Amino acid sequence: MSNPFSLEEKQKWQKKRFGLLPNTKLGDASKLPEMEWPSNLSIIYMSCKQHLLEYRMCDVHNEAERIAEIYQRAIDEIYGNSEYEWHHSAEQIRARCSTGEYSIWGTYDLTDEGKLIAVLSAEFIRGQRACHIIWGAVDPACRGRGVWENLGLFIDQLVEKSHAQYGIVWMATSHNLSQRMIEKVPGWRPVGFFLGGEHLGGTDGKYYRQNVVWYSKLYDQAPDASQSLKDMILTKAAARVAKAVLEYDDNVAQAGSTTTEGTWWMNILPLLRRSKLSRL
Repeated sequence: MSNPFSLEEKQKWQKKRFGLLPNTKLGDASKLPEMEWPSNLSIIYMSCKQHLLEYRMCDVHNEAERIAEIYQRAIDEIYGNSEYEWHHSAEQIRARCSTGEYSIWGTYDLTDEGKLIAVLSAEFIRGQRACHIIWGAVDPACRGRGVWENLGLFIDQLVEKSHAQYGIVWMATSHNLSQRMIEKVPGWRPVGFFLGGEHLGGTDGKYYRQNVVWYSKLYDQAPDASQSLKDMILTKAAARVAKAVLEYDDNVAQAGSTTTEGTWWMNILPLLRRSKLSRL
């Protein structure tokens, strides 16, 4: 992607901002498409458990009760957290999704009369041009059908087709099924470990704070318009975090990945190795 600004224009641009970015390419905000939910998105996979599963948007108006039922049965721990508790209420599910900022996606078992067996919620963070995957849940009575096997691939399509530039999700550490699910998708990488990052409660009045790992991926023009490594100024502690995140793609490539999608950091990792970061 060529830089759409002249040197003079870029110097004027930088005077209005905190910090200098002489090596960073600038994107044209006027050319960014509006984010919208890809309501026609539908993907069908045959799972390893021999269940033909369709992943698509839920009809919230007619299915809110079933959606809430699945969340109630599967994740009691969202009780007491106002950021998540709405998943337990059909009325609140309808209200949130009616704004256009939230959506619910379902897994339908076509080998079981098309029954809705799992759900996934998402929200737009429009200021960041981001799609946040909130929470996925499988009806406990329908576990063992291979829902998680290809859910990450569906999430990838969901974020891309919504025209978001950034996809983000946290994964539990009390098991690693969801971690493995998203790590198999090209371009998604772990970007942070949050100690006690999520408040999880329950109808019994107890709670704990779960350690979680956040994952993200950049889409469309976002990699080209992201800040150059040459323009970063980091403390030693921050540099250690950056080094671990940036080397993730390098490790994937060495493990035999044949895809180049999402490995744009590979072009600048040599800079990292030649910098002070490589000696940390």
